[in-house]
Amino acid sequence: MLKVSIVVPVYNAGRYIEMCAPSLLRQTLGEDAYEVIYVDDGSTDDSAQRLDQLAAQHPHVRVIHQENSGWPGKPRNVGVREARGEYVQFVDQDDELTPGALEHLHRMASRNGSDIVLGKVVGTMAGPSNVFKRTVERCTVEDAPLMESLTPHKMFRRDFLLAHDLRFPEGPVRLE
Repeated sequence: MLKVSIVVPVYNAGRYIEMCAPSLLRQTLGEDAYEVIYVDDGSTDDSAQRLDQLAAQHPHVRVIHQENSGWPGKPRNVGVREARGEYVQFVDQDDELTPGALEHLHRMASRNGSDIVLGKVVGTMAGPSNVFKRTVERCTVEDAPLMESLTPHKMFRRDFLLAHDLRFPEGPVRLE
């Protein structure tokens, strides 16, 4: 079994594919330990071809093409269903990971038997949240400001998502 599956919903990503993909392909975890699953949500630009080219060049990259759903929820759910990793890391088409991100997150998840691991996030739109001020090995919503980060950009144990039937809403839902 793979350690991690990265799930990336894609719709008309254009140049963002070339910005995001290198960070996903150069992970220190090792190509034999993870996969990248792009779920193309019926793109009308050249995203599908760009993704197919990536998959042809990198054996640990898969592309799933589907009809447009209009929102990232369905592509994420499809990615979870198709994932072969013990953990699933959600990444958006315009995100980037540091080279050691998967290795560090998976190591922490394994060490603690975690269902969810929240990595440090750096953004360009707002200052850092209190949730990223220090590394915490184990916590709950009662003892950490986890509600400050309600985005899906986390690493989840796949069996945890499946056992609890945790799915993203499909359809027009903002901030899913």
